[in-house]
Amino acid sequence: MCLSDRKPCRLSHDLGTGHNAATLRDCSLQELQAEQLMVLLLQNDPALLPEVCVHYNKGGCSFQESCTKLHLCQHFLRGGCRYGAECTWRHSIDPAGRRLLEERGLSEESIQQLIQTYRNTHLLTAAEKLPDVCFGGETRERTEICLHFIRNRCRFQNGCRRVHFLLPYRWQVSDGHTWTDLQDMEDVERDYCDPANAQSLSCPPVDFLLMIRGSQSVRRLSTVSSVTKPPHYTLTTDWLWFYKGERGGWVEYGQPDEKQRTTSETSRTLEEKFLSDSSAAVQVVKGNREYVLSFRDMYQRNLKQNTKRRVRRRPRLATHAPLQEVTGGPDLDQFLVPSHYRPASIDLPV
Repeated sequence: MCLSDRKPCRLSHDLGTGHNAATLRDCSLQELQAEQLMVLLLQNDPALLPEVCVHYNKGGCSFQESCTKLHLCQHFLRGGCRYGAECTWRHSIDPAGRRLLEERGLSEESIQQLIQTYRNTHLLTAAEKLPDVCFGGETRERTEICLHFIRNRCRFQNGCRRVHFLLPYRWQVSDGHTWTDLQDMEDVERDYCDPANAQSLSCPPVDFLLMIRGSQSVRRLSTVSSVTKPPHYTLTTDWLWFYKGERGGWVEYGQPDEKQRTTSETSRTLEEKFLSDSSAAVQVVKGNREYVLSFRDMYQRNLKQNTKRRVRRRPRLATHAPLQEVTGGPDLDQFLVPSHYRPASIDLPV
């Protein structure tokens, strides 16, 4: 999507140039297609999104069909229009808007996903404004699975502020209004635990980098991190930290690499520091080399050569034995989700 008024544009449109290819490799994004990169950029930089007409949403745009901005309901794009199908403003892209988007270089697939992209951007922007997001107070509790419920010991029952679920993880997809459990969440979880996977092997796949499935947002709920509880606690989430090795494989921090070198930081120490400050930068030493690991950008940078390697945080695959032992439930060797379980739907907060 080029915003330049010059024809032809004087800037490169080729992702395969030496500079662009090296940049994508440094960020471990070389496996993404152009459409996926476009979605990633659009969601993380709202300025790249086509502007929605403010005058249209206030009652009328004098430019009508010649307006260079999209005529769409702003509340609908944020997932909070209370009028639904009876809303006066458009909830879909009209022919004039489609022509505008096509002129700006958006493909048919990107246009179809645009409304969901607006919603994802709104959710990301709103999350950035929350204090200590994900790690403090109510924000974490609403997305944290209750350990006591899995053990059949939650005394708060329906009044519990944590999520009640039968497993220590839960994958859900949103249609913009409701979170619904994925039918194949056990397969998605297995794929997610492998740091080499940028997406699940299911069809359609879950993109672990963008956290989307098709054009829909995806989220993963889990139990509390294992570093926050005593060692005897079971069913906590054991988060592992990996960096991209020299030969393309993923190496866990604290474990020997291809040359039997280990890092000064381990998965546990990194997890503790990450929970303490998710925007911090941590110094890491491996052999005679020094790096800085950025939690915000999820990469480590060589201080001398200024090269970057991608970093990933993935959970350890939960085995069936601890869950069966704690709950006294049926044999889980064949089912990670009990046979009587039916996917539930949860209304999104407005």
